[in-house]
Amino acid sequence: MPPILPLRTVALQALFLVIAIAIEAIVLYRQLKLSPREGVQYAATINLLSTVLGWVAVFTLLDTGIGQQFNISLGVQVALLNFILFNRLTPQSASSVVLLAFITFLVSFAVKQFGLVLLKWALDPKLVEVTPPPDPEERSVMRDPRKLIRQEASPQVFAVLVANALSYSAIGAVLLLLLLIQNS
Repeated sequence: MPPILPLRTVALQALFLVIAIAIEAIVLYRQLKLSPREGVQYAATINLLSTVLGWVAVFTLLDTGIGQQFNISLGVQVALLNFILFNRLTPQSASSVVLLAFITFLVSFAVKQFGLVLLKWALDPKLVEVTPPPDPEERSVMRDPRKLIRQEASPQVFAVLVANALSYSAIGAVLLLLLLIQNS
């Protein structure tokens, strides 16, 4: 079997990186009060880290047989590879792709959050502050959950979550547009 070089996948990955970096740079710049240059640098670094780890995970899971340990059938593996590499979605693989997208969102959020903390620490260890948790008496059980999340979550976590959600939405819209064009 001849080797397959999925140039379309490489081009789409580059496009998705540009979209994600642009959107996330704006969010990080505004939410974390960074300079525009720092926002782009942080967004580019965490997106490249997330992308590299994502591709390593995909090829490790599907190529080495680890996917068999997770009871991923060969048909599902082929369907996922067809979608990832060739942008071909079948009705049978649609639910797997939606589940994979949700898992990918959560894992990439965690990787980006960890990457941003690590990057800030590497650039200036004084920037990463550890704050002690509030006393249990100060926390009210009857608070509005939305206020509680906003007050107790650090601005960095919220900024990375919003940035990741917006970039995934934009990438999802581009993928949906490509699928509609391909199927028409």
